[in-house]
Amino acid sequence: MSRRTRILLGVSLGLIAWFAVTVVWASRPLSDSVPIGKGADTKVVVANVQCNTLFDGTAMEANELPVIVTAEDALTMEPIDAPVIVTPADAPAPWALPRMPCTQVHDEARLLFGINVAVFVLGLAATAFVATRTRRPPVPRMTAATA
Repeated sequence: MSRRTRILLGVSLGLIAWFAVTVVWASRPLSDSVPIGKGADTKVVVANVQCNTLFDGTAMEANELPVIVTAEDALTMEPIDAPVIVTPADAPAPWALPRMPCTQVHDEARLLFGINVAVFVLGLAATAFVATRTRRPPVPRMTAATA
């Protein structure tokens, strides 16, 4: 096996391994940290939300949207399926979700996966182009003097 063939094989296997890692990453659930307000010590409090995988149609299920309630409401409310965030009694301002969780993370992950697919396809195409353009020694031709 020539040096050029070994290099092309190594590049191809590297591209395939990198794309396999990309697919494994895309098939795992994403997560998002959404700031919901400030605590009594004026530090920003974030809610960690579990999102769907990159291949799911929606960024998150409708029943997984966190519900923000006050401490008094938490004592009297019925149990629900969604995660509940209880605001502390000494919270200086009302807490709320400033944006829909998971949508931005899901959109950015889809864009990144699309870029990875494009780089993978272009890399394989470039490797195939170089492999087919390999210089080969010229084939000797029969001439009248040698016949």
